[in-house]
Amino acid sequence: MRILIGKRIEEVDSVEFENLIKGYKSLIIDIGTGEGEFVYKKAKQDKDAMFIGIDTSVDSMQQYSLKSAKKPEKGGLKNVVYMVANADNLPDDLLCKADKIFINLPWGSLRDGIIKGEHSFLNSIRKIAKENASLEIYISYCNLYEKQEIESRSLPTLTDSYLCNELKAIYKRYGINITQVSVLNNEDLKKIETKWAKKLGYGKKRDVFYMNCKIQK
Repeated sequence: MRILIGKRIEEVDSVEFENLIKGYKSLIIDIGTGEGEFVYKKAKQDKDAMFIGIDTSVDSMQQYSLKSAKKPEKGGLKNVVYMVANADNLPDDLLCKADKIFINLPWGSLRDGIIKGEHSFLNSIRKIAKENASLEIYISYCNLYEKQEIESRSLPTLTDSYLCNELKAIYKRYGINITQVSVLNNEDLKKIETKWAKKLGYGKKRDVFYMNCKIQK
């Protein structure tokens, strides 16, 4: 697997990865981490857990990768790792490792896979989860602001009914049980520790859908 340390990508084997995550009470993964701010701040709050931010964009993750690689007195953290990987084909070294998985406001192919319930994405998520791991998803798009995107990507209309019925049935086939669906607002967006969430939160009024799931193996 490929780990980003500062600006340097390192190939890490299974033994090295096990040593990296050894000794922590839980492993928490953020898929589509973007800049990696979310896992960095979570890691700062909970030193007993190991946090992994996963994204395909090395450039996006560099700022917080560099920050976490510094000495502790300068903001460095040992319990956060940035991994370069595709969400629909996550490394086998993560097999049955995750206690908790976050997907915060996905876009592009990640969003499409999550909201359409595509096999590659759901299978990849299930693969890395422990028994009874939790999965939290925040997602937002609408005809008012993203009409062209919705039409060009053939996205389903984002509604409570769609998530609680059609998508719930698809997820269940992968052992992912949607246990809660909530509609949040801009004020709730501002509380999510990513720059994209705050940009949307301080922007035009919109609904944000939150799904809490439990994963059975």
